[in-house]
Amino acid sequence: MKNDIPIVIADEKIPFLDSLAEFPIRLMTYPSHHITRSLLMDIGAEALLIRTRTQCNRQLLEGTKIKFIATATSGLDHIDQHYCSNAGIEVVNAPGCNSGAVYQYITACLIEFENIEKINLSGLVLGVIGRGQVGEKIVNLGNVLGMEVLINDPPLFEKGILKSHHSLDDIITNADIVSLHVPYTNAGLHPTHHLINSQNIGRFKPTACLINTSRGGVVDELALYRFASIHKDFSYILDVWENEPKIELHLLEGALFATPHIAGYSLDGKRNASQQIFNRLAEFYHWDEHPVLPSISVPPNARLKVEHLIEAVRASYNILKDDEALRKNPSSFEHLRSAYKFRHEFHHFEINIQNEKDKRTALDLGFREWTH
Repeated sequence: MKNDIPIVIADEKIPFLDSLAEFPIRLMTYPSHHITRSLLMDIGAEALLIRTRTQCNRQLLEGTKIKFIATATSGLDHIDQHYCSNAGIEVVNAPGCNSGAVYQYITACLIEFENIEKINLSGLVLGVIGRGQVGEKIVNLGNVLGMEVLINDPPLFEKGILKSHHSLDDIITNADIVSLHVPYTNAGLHPTHHLINSQNIGRFKPTACLINTSRGGVVDELALYRFASIHKDFSYILDVWENEPKIELHLLEGALFATPHIAGYSLDGKRNASQQIFNRLAEFYHWDEHPVLPSISVPPNARLKVEHLIEAVRASYNILKDDEALRKNPSSFEHLRSAYKFRHEFHHFEINIQNEKDKRTALDLGFREWTH
């Protein structure tokens, strides 16, 4: 009977939804802002496939038939997990799905920072706050670039997982560059709400650089603005914002680079996220097979013949263009994000770099060698 087929509602922006066409569900797709409690109740949906734009809480879910929620993101701060647990709703995410994309973004940040400041990254101190799947890659990035890497992740340290661990204050005081890779939490033993705040931001080196690609609320933006206004040699790079899509224009103006929450927006990242949540959907419904997603196409400029590393990085991802687009029209934050053209990560490119040192670094970063 057709009525026995479970109804699954999906955010229409989730890639590769066509891969679910052959499976025994009735898939209905909607824009994120159309996914409401009344819709879920009217349709009788049992499962939800969402992104961060859909807040899953009592207001959305109470009285519905939802028993499964999968978010095509690594974070879970848009889902009331306590409510879902009490309501018997299974919640899954896609941890680490976009780690390669964020790695590429941070690489671009560091290479451009080095170029602008006319410095050598080798020997500088990189502080990594949060050593999850993204943070782990940034630790490796620092090592590839010859930086001294300091790590802070209290939950992992308390579990005995980290051999080397530094306090947050130690990193803020000593690091030349600090990169944030923590989930957003405002409760528990280690809340990250305003982790960087008016109490500790004054301990940064006046020439330091802060990079935030985690969540906007991890940084107290007022404290950041006040500190940066006084210390003109201090730099900050923001991909996430406390009140996005309505971002603070004075904060945008002062940023070294500013982007519309797209650090994790690569083709690989989106494919990884879809594959993970589709697999979990298959497990939830006990399907014999899992959906198979198409391969990622080769970029048109897959072979790069350049003189220096910065040219190869820019050819794969040019953060200057994303920064320029947001500055030109900050009110279009949401449009820039939703219409973003997902980029190819480093491993899709073959490189031929004349500078031998830069070539070795590029290969260590994940580029492939151009072979004839």
